[in-house]
Amino acid sequence: MNLSWERRFVLHDDNGQAEIRDRRSGALLAQLPPAVDRVWIGGTDETLAVTTTPAGDTRIWHLASGESHQGWRHAAGLAGVAISPDGARLLFWTRDGEAVLWRVDGARVEARHDGGIVGGTLGRRPHEVVLWNRDGRLWLPEMSDFAPVAAEGGRCSPSAIGARFLDVQRHLLVWNHGACGTARLWDLEAQRAVGAVIRHRDELAPPVLQGDRLVTWSPAGGPARLWQAGSGEPVATLDGPVAAARFLRDDALLTWGGSELRLWSSQDGEPLGLPLRHAARVGEASVSEDGQHLLSRDAEGSLRLWQLPSRRTATTWRLPAVVLDATLVPGEATVRAVTLDGRLHVWPTASEAAPESRLLDAQAVYAAFAPGGQRLMTASADGEVRLWSWEEGGFRALASPGGTPGDDPVAGVAWSPDADRLLFWGEQGCIAWLWRVGSARTVAIAHGDEVGCRLRGATFAAGQDSVLTWGEDRRLRRWNVESPVPTAPLVEGVLVRHAELDGGRLLVAGDDGVVRLTPWPEAGEVETRFPHDAVQGARRHAETGRLLSWGGGTVRIWETDSRTLLASLAHEGDIVGAAFTPEGERVLSWQREGRVRLWDAVSGHPLTPALQGAGRTPPAIDVDFTAKAQRLLVTSGEGVTLWQLPPVSPPPSRPALHHQGLTGTRLTAPGEVEVLSAAAWRERSAELAAR
Repeated sequence: MNLSWERRFVLHDDNGQAEIRDRRSGALLAQLPPAVDRVWIGGTDETLAVTTTPAGDTRIWHLASGESHQGWRHAAGLAGVAISPDGARLLFWTRDGEAVLWRVDGARVEARHDGGIVGGTLGRRPHEVVLWNRDGRLWLPEMSDFAPVAAEGGRCSPSAIGARFLDVQRHLLVWNHGACGTARLWDLEAQRAVGAVIRHRDELAPPVLQGDRLVTWSPAGGPARLWQAGSGEPVATLDGPVAAARFLRDDALLTWGGSELRLWSSQDGEPLGLPLRHAARVGEASVSEDGQHLLSRDAEGSLRLWQLPSRRTATTWRLPAVVLDATLVPGEATVRAVTLDGRLHVWPTASEAAPESRLLDAQAVYAAFAPGGQRLMTASADGEVRLWSWEEGGFRALASPGGTPGDDPVAGVAWSPDADRLLFWGEQGCIAWLWRVGSARTVAIAHGDEVGCRLRGATFAAGQDSVLTWGEDRRLRRWNVESPVPTAPLVEGVLVRHAELDGGRLLVAGDDGVVRLTPWPEAGEVETRFPHDAVQGARRHAETGRLLSWGGGTVRIWETDSRTLLASLAHEGDIVGAAFTPEGERVLSWQREGRVRLWDAVSGHPLTPALQGAGRTPPAIDVDFTAKAQRLLVTSGEGVTLWQLPPVSPPPSRPALHHQGLTGTRLTAPGEVEVLSAAAWRERSAELAAR
């Protein structure tokens, strides 16, 4: 007989002798006495084991040290054991329906429960105890006012019921409670269900969990389901038959059933490569410690060793000096970067070799690539500006239009979308300087002449025929680029954090905790306000009509026409920026500590974990999102990190058909998720492809 867990396995020989061994190394961890008939393993890194005998004796084994001691004993004999995630507590239940909560370090009983109990589970916290009885009732003894409701549609055997406490937002996952093949999340703080009931055709196996992803399946066959542990929302349906599932690493999931093994992305459920086939039914599989190889065994005893496909999602390059700016060249698998030593670095994204570099501007302390990466601005410490154009495999000098007056260092730059115009301004004063291709000089845009006025920002408005400027004089002004004469201030009395004019709307984020959106050119007549305390900036996506704002540790996403708050994205550190991805369906946010995260713009659910850049300083961000590539470039300190992000589909014209064809499920009238048959799923997929 052979029993296995993620890190340990138990071997029983024909003489009744058993031993616990390490799954990776095969090292012997415990030699069990012949009388042992059942084994449970759990706790932190599976370092605790519990054994029982037919006489009702239990023994607790500390696998890290090999020591053991006597546990609780019951004359009726034990029916089951649950181990808390930290290994500090045990839950025993007996064949006559009694349950005992046992403290490992004190070898004592903490609580007793009765009532025909046939199962239970423990969480990390002292009050996280769940029990269920032979009548199918499930309850939390420490939360007497809360009882999860059984799923409708039948009644599964009480012995098939299972539950698990999740660290994700203090949720409880329950399966086979009520109807067989169902699973449901419960929010323990709100004491309510999260998401819809997930339904399979047959009794579920214990689900597997990693991070914010859960997988459910029925060993009797059929597909598996990948879903979000935080929201209870389905992510994808994984084609079956699936008899078992296991997470291999942060980005990969393994399923097997019949004579096949399948690899999937754990982020979006996309298949990774072709099925891995045996001649007979697959019985077990394990991955090597380096995550590069997979070993599988079938019912005929054949072993097969597989090379796993690479799924590297990030590559980091270390440059010899602090990176001033870096860009992904759209349509090319190329990165360009300028460092504080004045050197230009260019390299293909597919290479991990040291980038090629050459001296560009030895005086550069500031650099800014134009959109598309074909033009570049550098500036010296005294504010002298030089412009460059990419020609014949390198940057060539384009112009030297002067710089900021009085040796004032450059504080900010704004390129026009077509890269034919440039705005820059210094750390002091209230003047921005406008340059355009073909011009040998700059044009001064005097935002204000008050003593102590300092320009805080500037940008090109939509159509590139006008410029917005704002400063510490608490005014926002608009200028025509052909004749830079100021109009009346668009906003007064507010210290503007950010402003933009696009799609016939003027967007302004101010220090009064309000984001203003005003139709243009009727500025000031009809104004929509979006509250956000300590707001630092805002963006609007013209095509989707969504607006995002950031500041005070949160990012908020709004539907502008209805003023509906779609999502509030909480962060643990200071947020220094946020932006929509080009299609408007996702949001990027980045923090002062260098972390970047991708979110769904409608639901607010995170699509990636916190992506750490190459440094711990506020990052600079560049993206290249096309139908073939979803790439994010994060620059921080001397490091440049390139992330390959999960793809996104555009909003479907028929959401129900799109959802059914993509996930293999449908929403029933009561609002529950039902798995489609294989034939129905193929029909929906074919109809979707035909459109």
